[in-house]
Amino acid sequence: MEQQIEVVAVLVAQPGKEADVEAVLSPLADASREEEGCIEYSFYRDRADATRILAFEIWADQAALDFHFNTEHFKLAIGKLEMLLAAEPVITQCEKII
Repeated sequence: MEQQIEVVAVLVAQPGKEADVEAVLSPLADASREEEGCIEYSFYRDRADATRILAFEIWADQAALDFHFNTEHFKLAIGKLEMLLAAEPVITQCEKII
């Protein structure tokens, strides 16, 4: 059995664009949570820096994550976020060790 994949992503909104970023992420999260193999798909705001948003995702396996990256809702959100983020998102794929 293939191991679950956890993804942690850090997004930094342009100052003043935080609500716009949230407006893009909300439908992305809703659609992503409906995908087969999606176990967790959540976003959190950094309490010390309102421009920093962290994504926490858990996928059943690599195939589910690969499928997600190729969905229309993911591609649409990425296209919109390009104009709203201060930098490229930092995306880390992880596997639980403890």
